[in-house]
Amino acid sequence: GAAMMQLSLQATSLGIGVHQMAGFLPDKAAQELEIPDTHQPVVAIAIGYRGPVDQLPEGLRAREQGARRRASQDAFVHLGQWGASYDD
Repeated sequence: GAAMMQLSLQATSLGIGVHQMAGFLPDKAAQELEIPDTHQPVVAIAIGYRGPVDQLPEGLRAREQGARRRASQDAFVHLGQWGASYDD
């Protein structure tokens, strides 16, 4: 986690985009990328420079240009037990 944070901070400071992905298949990644048995993939990360927004398909373009929406902390922060709001 700390390594990913540092990579993200450094890349962002250089104008490079970073997107960590959930739900990748480690076994399939190892096979497709010919990763030797001595190594185990544990995370998938896309790193690169952003392209022009006008080259995105319409749905993705609207999403990219739209306002960012974040879940309220009530949705994921719990105090003492699951479902107990930190505001209670």
